[in-house]
Amino acid sequence: MPKKLSLARPVGTVAIITSVVLTLFSVLLAAGFMILLGNALGQAFSGKSFSGQLSGLVVLAIGLGGCEGTRIAIEQRSIHKEQVALQARLLRNYFHQGPGVLTRRNAGSLVDMMTAGTEKIQRYRQGFLGSMVGAMLSPLLVLIIMALFVDPWCALILLAFVPLVPIIIFLFSKLTRKVSSKSRRRRNQLAAAYLDAISGLETLSLLDATDSRGQELAKAGEENRLSTMRLLAANQLILLVIDMGFNLLLLTCGFALTLWKVINCSWGTDITAITPVVSMLGLTLLLLEPMNKIGAFFYVGMAGMANQRLVRAFLSGKASRPQRKPGKRTPSTNLIVVSNKQESCVPDDTANVRSASVPDPISDQKAANGQYDGQKSASGSNQTLGMKAPNPDLMLDMQGLTFAYPDAKPVLSELNLQVKNGEWVAICGASGAGKSTLMELMKGNLLPGKGAIYLQGHLLNAENRDWFRRQSALVLQRTWIFSGTIRSNLMLVSPRASERQLWECLKQARLDREIRSFPQGLDTPVGEDGYALSGGQSQRLSLARALLSGRNLLLLDEPTSQIDLESEAAITQALAEVAKEKTIVLLTHRASALANADRILYLKDGALEEVAACAQNRDF
Repeated sequence: MPKKLSLARPVGTVAIITSVVLTLFSVLLAAGFMILLGNALGQAFSGKSFSGQLSGLVVLAIGLGGCEGTRIAIEQRSIHKEQVALQARLLRNYFHQGPGVLTRRNAGSLVDMMTAGTEKIQRYRQGFLGSMVGAMLSPLLVLIIMALFVDPWCALILLAFVPLVPIIIFLFSKLTRKVSSKSRRRRNQLAAAYLDAISGLETLSLLDATDSRGQELAKAGEENRLSTMRLLAANQLILLVIDMGFNLLLLTCGFALTLWKVINCSWGTDITAITPVVSMLGLTLLLLEPMNKIGAFFYVGMAGMANQRLVRAFLSGKASRPQRKPGKRTPSTNLIVVSNKQESCVPDDTANVRSASVPDPISDQKAANGQYDGQKSASGSNQTLGMKAPNPDLMLDMQGLTFAYPDAKPVLSELNLQVKNGEWVAICGASGAGKSTLMELMKGNLLPGKGAIYLQGHLLNAENRDWFRRQSALVLQRTWIFSGTIRSNLMLVSPRASERQLWECLKQARLDREIRSFPQGLDTPVGEDGYALSGGQSQRLSLARALLSGRNLLLLDEPTSQIDLESEAAITQALAEVAKEKTIVLLTHRASALANADRILYLKDGALEEVAACAQNRDF
């Protein structure tokens, strides 16, 4: 029989063994607690001092809690690390097989296997397997303690129940394997169908096939729901049989043995019999530990084992071979694959802070291809002819900038802008004047058709766009807050940020007091699209996220246009504080946001002009 392909790393195996040891040690402490509890009650009812036993009970309880806490912490840490390692291994194998694997296997099933599948595997292996093995071994440990400290004959009789545990698991796993496998296939098919539909959405729209495809997805979703309900029903039936059969039988037997010993006066005729009675009943309860894990096995274990088979088959290359029945042809699968050229919201150092939003892939791709204004990219030498050498003292230097969208008049024409380090520049203008386009050029998401953009003395071109983007943080008027917590939203841009750094950024954004007033603080859930936060809080959280990125250039596109006056005042105060350390370029049409700016410029007819101080009192 060929050896199974190993999915474990040495460090993962060590974590599993550690979990087994800690589980057994927890059972040992719990058994000691039961023995000592019996002694304490015996002493108490006999009128003797039991302070020593009471201290021992406290020590054992603390030790038991610490042991379990350590085991859970190790398991959770190992789950994450091993999942990442397995995903990397699957990706390497995918690249080794080449893109041709998609002609033999559905792309959606691959994605599902590498995401949800790897999570289920590691929750089974790192989060369940160790404690399950420990629980299976724990009855032997409990019975040994029972034989040494309570009664050897009772331990010997209860030993007959121990082999029933693996037998029950084996039989029920065989009975439910078909239902579990069918449910897994349904989920995999549904994930694959959704991914294919999303990838080919443009084609479906052109073919006017969105309604029919939607009906197919709805049908697949209903089939997945039914298969999931059948799996849950089977698992609940198993748990009912175990509770009414094994658990009840074992408890009845343990109670009967205890009663028999008491009636026969085997443990004494006076109050001292309380000690073995309490210890015996407590240790009998500990024998149920394996059964408590069986329910989790049919939820976690079966799913993990099924996905393990899929991953092993994929890594061995077997899964990529189409399975054909004799005399039948395997229908080809036409996959619609969209190239992922758009920039990730957390690239490189995880801080392309566009308020954690994704750049426009269409304009980004057109600009990269030099399609705007029919011009070459900024790397073309003809584009920078006649431009002055960049001033190293300037944060941003835009010279003779011209930009136009395809088949349209130029939005910007011969525009010049110089921003010094530490300067706050506010840019106003009517709607449609080109403010957002100018901001996209500053960010590096668009390339100019003519002229040059220098950031810290570096010219923007097609080759260094990624570097250019990483030097600034962009906050938009419509910010996006991801599902999760305040902490997770902040740490998108800096996963290694300390607690102090998080609170410092929130303080700069004038949001720390409000977050501290929440019962869960940084761990407060924000909900989908931040529905648990107000508009002003969401905007300030976005600003704090930009500050946490550590970038010296802040680009703000109408950050106060969709919030109330109180929130606007808080953001304005926050920006005044931030301006002491950062360079700020602010786009706005509200006069209240201009009070603290060093310079105010007005964008008109594609060019910038200085605004007189008296004009600062009106909205633009």
